[in-house]
Amino acid sequence: MTINKKKAAEQKKPIGRVPIAGCRCHCGYEWAYQGTTRPEHCPKCKSWDWDKPQGPKSPDLAS
Repeated sequence: MTINKKKAAEQKKPIGRVPIAGCRCHCGYEWAYQGTTRPEHCPKCKSWDWDKPQGPKSPDLAS
């Protein structure tokens, strides 16, 4: 076994679950992102207000 393989074997981490930073939009889409800044919009619905709660829905004015 070479020195590089021995170092790689020592640095292996156990297999299992890991926490990943993620986001959830009000449309229901969830995604993981790499970065330190807040994503600008939801990749699915393109909403710029993806991280703000939606207000109450207006009553149906059809009647």
